[in-house]
Amino acid sequence: MNMVLLVIMLSSLSGDGADIFDQANEAYYQGDNIRAIAGYERLISEFGVKSPALFYNLGNAWFKEGRLGKAVLYYEAALALDPRFDAASKNLETVLKNTKRHLPAPDRNELNRGAFLHYYPFTPMQSLLLTHAALAAALVLLFVCYRRGTPRVKWLYRFSLVFAAVFFALTVGSNLAARNAPKLAVTVRDEAPVYFSMNELESPRFLLYEGDRVLIDRIEGDWARVYAYGGERGWTRKDNTGIVEYSGI
Repeated sequence: MNMVLLVIMLSSLSGDGADIFDQANEAYYQGDNIRAIAGYERLISEFGVKSPALFYNLGNAWFKEGRLGKAVLYYEAALALDPRFDAASKNLETVLKNTKRHLPAPDRNELNRGAFLHYYPFTPMQSLLLTHAALAAALVLLFVCYRRGTPRVKWLYRFSLVFAAVFFALTVGSNLAARNAPKLAVTVRDEAPVYFSMNELESPRFLLYEGDRVLIDRIEGDWARVYAYGGERGWTRKDNTGIVEYSGI
């Protein structure tokens, strides 16, 4: 697998960050994947660097070390930031073919089925813009109503206020739904038992294998509730997985 150069990051790095960047790239080219991984992960944890190319390089390095779960995690992270990153998409497909079950990712729609906001077509930002548009229309109509005061204008003014209130409520609701939406995660252990409850004394309901992608819809302490492809659900130790949205884990 080829490496994508991180030249785009150099302008935002200086001092120690730039040195770590150069050392990590040098280690990668020399085949010292462990040192390269350590450097790239320091850029994430200490300098807050989040770049599709950086995640892509981490995916490559982990794949060369035989850690398929970590490779899938970082390729998914690269694609989360840049869905059109073809190299990451192709490498992800290659790695998934090498996993034990090479399962598709679970469908978020299945987990959200029945939720009203699941069918709501606008993003929180779009809803907020519609709210502002309705309020602006209400102000214009209020001015017209003050000048002319016809019943029809008054009716339109009230309708605009109701429209604005509805979209504001939907803005708040969709924003909360986005925050609480299930998060894509990847199994990073060879095997990860999943239990009916947060109790390791139980017999596992099923096993996850390295590279399996799941959705996490709830975290309680050291436990995460996972939803796997095919509809299987249960609790597993949180450190058995890496969450794609927080790839600096």
